[in-house]
Amino acid sequence: MRLIKNSDIQRPKPGSPGRDRSPRIGSQPGLRQKDKHDSELVSSYVAEIMYNLIPSKSSNPLVQEIREELNSEFQARLSFSYKPEYGTLDVATRGRALNEEQKKHVIKRLWQLTWNRINVILRSEKCCFQD
Repeated sequence: MRLIKNSDIQRPKPGSPGRDRSPRIGSQPGLRQKDKHDSELVSSYVAEIMYNLIPSKSSNPLVQEIREELNSEFQARLSFSYKPEYGTLDVATRGRALNEEQKKHVIKRLWQLTWNRINVILRSEKCCFQD
């Protein structure tokens, strides 16, 4: 059995579908190697939740908490759908239409909430982030 390394994973090229995701903190210059690894790990969990669990209406407690917080913050019942042909996440509401700027704001906020939750969970579990 062979372990998969990060370098084995195919990533979208700049300008290709799927590049509309928020920037990964692990790709910022000046971070220690361990910090880069940790933030890339958090980013992978965040992407999994955002692009797979949130649109699928998962009953996962963490996903439900994030959904409830977003609905409360934006005072609307938000629904999400992932469009694999474009590699994008779309946002809609029942009561009112969202323009592109509002959709971007909701998705950015979703990324922030999910990032913060995952980061706190992983650090409190004393897993890979501990020296």
